[in-house]
Amino acid sequence: TRVFEILGDHFEKVNVDESLLEIDDIQTIEFKDVSFAYEKEEVLKGITLSISKGERIGFVGSSGSGKSTIFSLLSGLYKIDNGNIYINGIDISKISSYSLHDKMTLVSQNPYIFNFSVRDNLKLGKQQADDDEMIDVCQRSQFYECLLGLEEQLDTKVGEGGVTLSGGERQRLSIARALLKKSDVLLFDEATSALDNITQDKVQQAIYGLDRKKTILIIAHRLSTILKCDRIVVLDEGKIVDIGSHRELLERCPLYQELYQFEDIE
Repeated sequence: TRVFEILGDHFEKVNVDESLLEIDDIQTIEFKDVSFAYEKEEVLKGITLSISKGERIGFVGSSGSGKSTIFSLLSGLYKIDNGNIYINGIDISKISSYSLHDKMTLVSQNPYIFNFSVRDNLKLGKQQADDDEMIDVCQRSQFYECLLGLEEQLDTKVGEGGVTLSGGERQRLSIARALLKKSDVLLFDEATSALDNITQDKVQQAIYGLDRKKTILIIAHRLSTILKCDRIVVLDEGKIVDIGSHRELLERCPLYQELYQFEDIE
């Protein structure tokens, strides 16, 4: 609102493209031979992947393997160099950004928290949310205990970038905001990396506990966060080297076995 007060109507008018399509519900996502480069450095090489509504998909691979880039392309933050991404069979370039972002929520490793109250930060996910809804998502994201410790609770201002909160508290608040939005597709990009194991496990239970109308894609900081996924996509140097369940990959994928050995997982 504040930005538009300054820019006026001109900004909105020049960004309206009536030829772009609106989508009601994300049923399918398909990457078809997708390649992408930052300047001259190729990051993704011929990615082909189909995802159906309600699936839980994990993404693993060493640093720089292209995991976050997949999320960025799916969110429409960059244009694809080669290949196509289809949503419900429609090329993503033909879908309006507003419609795409309305149906999809990205929770990053370093989420931005605005210099608003907790209430107003949460309402970025859903403007009409009432207190009961906000309390519910705070409980499910494990932010509620922190909320009770704040002087004015929901009305407490958290400072620029959420400076008054710890890294883990900022992550939990951003997850609460994402749960409140109730998007068709939730993208978690190492979203629980700052949490201890016990809190992370509780947050994961809330995420996996969402109904199967929601599609969940998770980039793993710890492999323990994606063990319950329906399928796990293993990436290496911008390519998909294998796709399968945790058990299947442990049996046949050397790279997954190597990644798994670095963690103490029961």
